[in-house]
Amino acid sequence: MATVGRPAWPYAAAEAEALPRAERLLLDLARLQAEAARGGRPALPALSLPCIAEGAAGVARPAERLLRGLDLPVAGPHAPGVTPAEGRLLFAVALAQHGMPLVGAALIAAAPTDLTALARALGCAGLHLAAPAWPRRRRSA
Repeated sequence: MATVGRPAWPYAAAEAEALPRAERLLLDLARLQAEAARGGRPALPALSLPCIAEGAAGVARPAERLLRGLDLPVAGPHAPGVTPAEGRLLFAVALAQHGMPLVGAALIAAAPTDLTALARALGCAGLHLAAPAWPRRRRSA
């Protein structure tokens, strides 16, 4: 079963400022987590502030739990674009929100329970990531 082209990675070459609200919050959280880890500081206080500002205080703990266990290289807090690793994270959470947590967890080598907890917390806060786009399949002749 062949496909046409490459998978449609929805966040490839995206500008951070142009991301929808849910994706932007998640990107900011990943970058703040990485910055706190590099500085040897606890991440939860840093993650709580943007979550509270977005009316999503319940997102901070599941985000911290998931992000702490990941080994994804993320950009600094003011980087203009989305890196491939950050794009995979956004895509994985979108997959989890749309009923495919095992696929999302495999994409970023995360525990499915942690990924699902974050996806649910975002959803409960009214933050829904865009539905993942899939490549078209070529029909057999």
